[in-house]
Amino acid sequence: MGIIKLVEEEGKTQIKHWQNAYLSPTKRRGSVGVVQWKESKDGRTSESRQWITLKNAGDLSRMSSGIQKRLTNAFLTLNAFQEVNGQTNRRTANLAQIRNIGVDIDCYNVGMTPEQAEGAIQDMIIQCEIPNPNLVIWSGNGLQLIYSIEGGAAPSLAWLTKHITVQLVAKASALGADAACTDLTRVFRLPGSYNQKPGKETKLVRVELWRTLEYDLSELYAYCEPLEHRKKRISKPHLYPLPKRSDMGYKTQTLNLTRINDFYKLIDLREGNIENRNVLLYDFSYCFGLQTDIEDAVIQQANRMNNSLDDPISKFEVERVAKNAFNDSRSYWKTYSDNGYRALPYRTNDGIIKPKKNETLIEHHGITTAEMKEMQTIIDGNEKYARLVAKRRAAGMKTLKEHNDTQKADKAQRAYLLAKLKAENPGATQRQLAGMMGVSIGTVNNLLKELK
Repeated sequence: MGIIKLVEEEGKTQIKHWQNAYLSPTKRRGSVGVVQWKESKDGRTSESRQWITLKNAGDLSRMSSGIQKRLTNAFLTLNAFQEVNGQTNRRTANLAQIRNIGVDIDCYNVGMTPEQAEGAIQDMIIQCEIPNPNLVIWSGNGLQLIYSIEGGAAPSLAWLTKHITVQLVAKASALGADAACTDLTRVFRLPGSYNQKPGKETKLVRVELWRTLEYDLSELYAYCEPLEHRKKRISKPHLYPLPKRSDMGYKTQTLNLTRINDFYKLIDLREGNIENRNVLLYDFSYCFGLQTDIEDAVIQQANRMNNSLDDPISKFEVERVAKNAFNDSRSYWKTYSDNGYRALPYRTNDGIIKPKKNETLIEHHGITTAEMKEMQTIIDGNEKYARLVAKRRAAGMKTLKEHNDTQKADKAQRAYLLAKLKAENPGATQRQLAGMMGVSIGTVNNLLKELK
């Protein structure tokens, strides 16, 4: 198919088999997950997972080679995850290593066949618009591009890999690149599995190796609009220094892409059964409008979201709602930029429709506590606190009961030591006893009251 070959350099990690992009001696931390969605007789969808490490990498080969029964509607995580609190989950908090950057191209949404999209991708590579992907997955009706990161990247570099992903998706948007598919927890089709959808032809998911050399992140970053620097958190809690205008677009785009992912997650959790469809469509389009100044792009993505509902609204209504949301978002963005990229006060009645707060989105869409646990950013204070506690627990912080038990044990030990020193030194003053124990006089005084 006219696959483009780049000159291979020595001294870099090379991919001999497609599985090396996911599992290799330099990518051994954590495990990648094979995810399979199955629909039961009552129409409910369940998700099953199998976690694969380098030690049992043969399982992945057997799943994809057809040695065992081929899986249907199976997916593979782009990145590796680790166990937290005794469980391995496909969540950002469990991220162990960033291994791949993926671009999902739904070319059928723009009236292109996969073969036509392949030709357009090769033209873009020749013109140096995008880098040559390591892997190209033919997912059935679309294509998925995989860029393998040499040696994997630490989770702390998520900001950079997210920026690269967003930039590559934007470059391929004319081919139907999925702007909602930028999250680190996303999954792509498992090569060797079957793509089976009701009423459509079942297709084998196949993979092609286009480039054997893995990428250093700097090589991929060279294709992107540069970020001059990342802003660090200043000493005051929950405050950040004002970013430069060149950075602001990226930061806003990242936040709203995460919200868009949560909207899709909500649709998945409710199996397409959304009650306030127009409200969700408006919020979705508003977030997209903060990322682009192209109205047609917002309308196209709004139609795509609408098609994922079990009871879609009319195209006329989609276009009306999307246009209103786009105009509102652009009015906000203009006022926001004119204000020096400073947040606009919500209580001011200035006629500008501002981005909804999390609590407003939760109320408008009736998002439950269980649903929030599956989301990234549309969460309330309780869920945010629960995640903070879980993170601290994973880092070794004790529970309140453990802390109190330790305090009691320490106090009992100090009391025992004081009693022993007092018996050995009957004439010692409280100051002298405090010096022997290395504590304050007040502590000795309180302990003596306990001993009476």
